[in-house]
Amino acid sequence: MTEARSCLKAPECQWVYFLAISSYLIISFLWRTLTPAYGHPAVDLQAMEFAFDILAVTTLVCSRFYVSRGKALFVIALLAGIGLLALRADGDAGFLTGHLTYMKG
Repeated sequence: MTEARSCLKAPECQWVYFLAISSYLIISFLWRTLTPAYGHPAVDLQAMEFAFDILAVTTLVCSRFYVSRGKALFVIALLAGIGLLALRADGDAGFLTGHLTYMKG
């Protein structure tokens, strides 16, 4: 149990968490901007995606205080996270799907 706690405080583990959150935000932003949505997900899934995006952006900002490298990656991931939240403000279809385009099919 103490080994797991000491790993969480190690710089290598924090760097891995930072990379994971950054890659999630960047890949998710690219996916939602480049692929159209073909239907509305369930309300529970919409709320979960929105909450997870907010949590990921918050975690990214908080992890920046513990990670000393990767400044360019931080800026790109932060812009992607803000873009994910901006996609939700792009009208009704954007709010419901989280994607840039919506195709009825």
